[in-house]
Amino acid sequence: MSGEHVLKELAAPEEALSRLLAKCRIGPRAAEYVGVRSAVGRVLAEDVVSRRDVPPFDRAAMDGYAVRSADVSSASQSSPAVLRVVGEASADRPFTGRLGRGEAVRIDTGARMPEGADAVVMLEYTRREGDTLYVYSPASPLQNVAVRGEDMKRGSLVARRGTLLTPYDVAALAAAGWSEVRVYAMPRIAIASIGSELREPWEASPEDVVETNRMVVAGVLSGYPVVVADKGILPDDIAVLEDFYSRASEEADMIITMGGTSLGKGDYAVRALERAGEVVVHGVSLYPSRPVALGVVGGKPVLALPGYPVAVAIGMSVFGEELVRLLCGIEGRPVKPRLRGKLLRRLPSKLGLRHYARGRVVIREGEVAIEPVVTSGAGLISSLSSSDGFVVVSEGVEGYEAGEEVEIELYRRYIRGGER
Repeated sequence: MSGEHVLKELAAPEEALSRLLAKCRIGPRAAEYVGVRSAVGRVLAEDVVSRRDVPPFDRAAMDGYAVRSADVSSASQSSPAVLRVVGEASADRPFTGRLGRGEAVRIDTGARMPEGADAVVMLEYTRREGDTLYVYSPASPLQNVAVRGEDMKRGSLVARRGTLLTPYDVAALAAAGWSEVRVYAMPRIAIASIGSELREPWEASPEDVVETNRMVVAGVLSGYPVVVADKGILPDDIAVLEDFYSRASEEADMIITMGGTSLGKGDYAVRALERAGEVVVHGVSLYPSRPVALGVVGGKPVLALPGYPVAVAIGMSVFGEELVRLLCGIEGRPVKPRLRGKLLRRLPSKLGLRHYARGRVVIREGEVAIEPVVTSGAGLISSLSSSDGFVVVSEGVEGYEAGEEVEIELYRRYIRGGER
């Protein structure tokens, strides 16, 4: 291709993704087995059911005395039931006898219920003198008892295919009798920055442009079960970039580049991508990320992002994470933490573009307010580090006025909430 590449149309983000998915299959790799202790953050490749009842026996849910409910059915403060203590039961030392009429066993939480007992009376409702126990409250059958299979029954579903496993999922799988689980193999994602002017942080002089976009992309990808292949900085050379896209498509499941997508003579990545494969979309209705390109090389998806840091962050949020979700086999809707609050000043926006404005959360007298940080300037990386998230303004809205209530998508796990 020769000449300048021009954005003839801006596709909506959803339409752009749909076009890409129509051109190439994006899905998980083959499955593998991993130890359940190593499965946190991996994606389950099959439905898993419990191999056992949990708990595996009836057990005490409270510290107290195991009794026969019929022996204490009419116990009260004025007329306690009188029982004889015949033993003790702990989690590691169960009572081995059978509880008879008028008998009780001192029992710890988690201990197996003695045979013949069907309830536990809490300690605070009893008084003991030697082997004589006074019970001042009635108990119904199975009161304070965790019955066998109450948590999970043998054969019941523990976790579904496509679950991004949390520590709680893994704990449930282990309790259900699984020492290994089948998960999807981690996809390999090649990343590179494009720009002859760029320098690595450790080799840059005060006058050089420091490359930071790979840190952002790799950081976002660290939240997913993927292998990142960092290919470094590539020059503004179409032949070199074409070779990179071709080679990377042979060893990676997805390619992400930053830079070289702008209009005119600066679109080295787009022209190289067109030579190596196919440009499916170039130009989306996002601000400030319009020159995003989506393509396919060797059947592998390519996400070519503009080189400005804010555009990279937005492009990863809108496109990158959704493509990675599909590659990893994660099923379900993504959930991002959000807060609502009143704008502290006007937030302008351009009609026809979905605007991702940076904002910070301010908490005043217990009420949440949102302060726009910068409404333009995609190259200002400090605007990301000084913000808490994005206020998304839809295409049909021409900004919001001060005092209007808006929603902010948070990318921080913790917020200070003070004015900075």
